[in-house]
Amino acid sequence: MAWMPKTICFVDACFAHPRLRCHAARKLAGKPVLEWIVRAATDSQRLDGVVVITSSDPANGLVDRLVPPDIPVLHGPGIHPLECFVAGIERFGAEAVVRLPGTWPFVDSVILDNLILKAEEFGDADYVAYSHRDGTPVRFARVGLLPEWFRGSTLRRMVRRLSNHLFGDLTQLVLEQQRRLRVRHVPLPTEFAEEELHPLFSEESFWDVTEGVFEILGPHVYDFRRVVRALRECCQHHRVPPQMENSASPSQLLTRDLCQE
Repeated sequence: MAWMPKTICFVDACFAHPRLRCHAARKLAGKPVLEWIVRAATDSQRLDGVVVITSSDPANGLVDRLVPPDIPVLHGPGIHPLECFVAGIERFGAEAVVRLPGTWPFVDSVILDNLILKAEEFGDADYVAYSHRDGTPVRFARVGLLPEWFRGSTLRRMVRRLSNHLFGDLTQLVLEQQRRLRVRHVPLPTEFAEEELHPLFSEESFWDVTEGVFEILGPHVYDFRRVVRALRECCQHHRVPPQMENSASPSQLLTRDLCQE
């Protein structure tokens, strides 16, 4: 029988950049992006709860206003996501954590549940994430940010070990420690493969494309396969100029901000 820990989804709202806060607060069909993410997570069949985690940065006080009242929000003791996540693990008794970044509204609960199922089947993993066909970890997909699974006790040990050296993105910290950790990978679904998902739109057109996907999909915005098809359709009207073809995708730009702050 697979190991079945108490698994809680932490929606990561430890925003370190004003642009990320603005992105989480922008409204789609009358609801903030952060609320779309939270509601998608509550559709999961394998989670024991959903919590929004944010930092002690006063600028992140807006997070409380963006989250539905039935979803708990935890303001961590520091500004680094690892500190805040460990505080959440202690507060809610999580044995395992799924991380969802709070900036990308297209979250598929089936993909989330599949990651949890695989982590339970591995049994010995400290960190589980989707990977490319060659086994390279997919920290961030071209069409958005994919969920990641962490063992709670591993994050506790990391925060003690690193103490005053908590710099960079949480995933980056884990991968830097992977010689000490049991990192496991789940193959990325074929339709999300790197070679199929080129950065088709610029940062400037990112929001227009996001709104376009919502207009096309209506109630089906939580189906990643439909999202990918709708993105391709929207991007036909928002082509990047030739000199932008090799630039980072909007999701990668958002990630870069998180890593650099």
